[in-house]
Amino acid sequence: MKYIFSDMESIRKYGVDEFLNNDSWPVSDTDFKELYVRIFNEYIKIIKNFNGPFYDICLVELSFIAKTIQILQANFVKNYCLSNNIVLKRSNLNSGLVMASQEWDVIGNFYKDATTTSGKYHRKIRRVVKYFVHNKHIGLFGIISKILTKDKTLSIGSYDRIKREFVEKGKIICDHCDWSDLLKDKNGNKFTSNNDYVGLVINPFLHKVRELDSLFIDGIDFNLLKKSWYSRFVDIENIYSRVRVDKRSKGLLVTGVGNQLHKIIALSYQRSGVKVFCFHHGNNTGSLIEEISHQILDSYCVNFVLPSDGMIDIYKKNYSHLLLEKISLTKYLSSKTMYYQSVYNNCKNNKEMMNGKVVMLMGFPMKPHRYFDEPANDLVFKLSLELRLVKFLKNKGFYVIYKGHPERKNEVEWIFNTEADECIFSKFEDVWQRTNTVLFTYPSTTTFGYALNIDRKIILIDMNNNNWNTESLSLLQNRVDMVPAWLDSTNRIKFNKNKLLSSLNREINAIDTEFINKYMWS
Repeated sequence: MKYIFSDMESIRKYGVDEFLNNDSWPVSDTDFKELYVRIFNEYIKIIKNFNGPFYDICLVELSFIAKTIQILQANFVKNYCLSNNIVLKRSNLNSGLVMASQEWDVIGNFYKDATTTSGKYHRKIRRVVKYFVHNKHIGLFGIISKILTKDKTLSIGSYDRIKREFVEKGKIICDHCDWSDLLKDKNGNKFTSNNDYVGLVINPFLHKVRELDSLFIDGIDFNLLKKSWYSRFVDIENIYSRVRVDKRSKGLLVTGVGNQLHKIIALSYQRSGVKVFCFHHGNNTGSLIEEISHQILDSYCVNFVLPSDGMIDIYKKNYSHLLLEKISLTKYLSSKTMYYQSVYNNCKNNKEMMNGKVVMLMGFPMKPHRYFDEPANDLVFKLSLELRLVKFLKNKGFYVIYKGHPERKNEVEWIFNTEADECIFSKFEDVWQRTNTVLFTYPSTTTFGYALNIDRKIILIDMNNNNWNTESLSLLQNRVDMVPAWLDSTNRIKFNKNKLLSSLNREINAIDTEFINKYMWS
């Protein structure tokens, strides 16, 4: 009997050897890309001519389109296994495959369930504390003098580094609140007939989905899907109608821009003419072009704040031509960070530490989710690759530290505690000093951007169809050793072993700073 494993819990149950020795994932990179590009574009065709709150609500539900693509892929795997007498190993924790009505109910109730937050008085206390703690840059007199006025900017989401830099440099006074603090107790006016969601969006979109290959759609209960999606639209409209837009405020600052609740608040404020600033997630320079992911997460933003002017140049070239950006009229701004240069300046540039036999392998976040825009970016591809990399490195005499994602310890520690020499889950910023070389298997992780600024050798397993920003790539290649990789006929990632070994053994005297100077320091 053959098996296909779809998540870490099923691999834990049956063992790593069973995972490695059985069939690989049957949805090729080409097929998956054709699927997500086609589905995404069909939805954009449907909503592009809408306007007002109805368009905003449809834009929020790009998250459901992303979810649907994952469901269609998982359904393909289920049908493939049935057709080829293969057993699909799936745990109850893997939400990619929706097989029961209660699972559709969970998806349909997402916004309804999300509206339950901490108590009102607890939020009020937290809001006051944040007001004093996060406005220290204006001094105690400034804090007290403004506390009872409307001369403040609202802020939702975390107070991360980029937002803090933007606030402090602009001497902005912020009222830091939860998104639910900006909702009225009762629903407002309806924006459209509920039937419009069915007639104008749901039915036309599902008509296109039904045209897909039968392996993607056979067995999907389209009535349950339709009911689930309709429920989400109604709940989004209810939340959107309850947003309390304070036009006397100086604006709204938003982090966690991919969070659907934050997106609803931001879109409502933008629609009302309030200036909204949305903040970049972290260290991603944009050198890898991620058109679909960027549109799902970021393209609704009118003002998008990046860490540096150099990143603005890359993002404009990558994304300004996209339809959603043109509709939103997205403008890119810079927080003009000095952070990355300070990371570099704090390094010792110690030649001995740049050259040695310790390799830190950066682990993939092993979720049952296949990411868009990047080849083979899924746990079934990456786990197999990581295990083979660890074995290769140890056989060549290197000491291997597996650096797992801090939030995925339970999923992978049991494997790499025995496979690697060490397995750690601390923040990269706290542990990178322990290695000579940092090895990445994909570049879209925000840790990759941070690592470019440290005095260590960086190696990347570079998939042959990564979609790079060509202008920045030439400089990036001077900083990063790129090891060619590809998918073979069995859908497994292979890499150039000779190139990896030569990169590991190549001696360097100093890191090349041309890329980071142009794109991260300026």
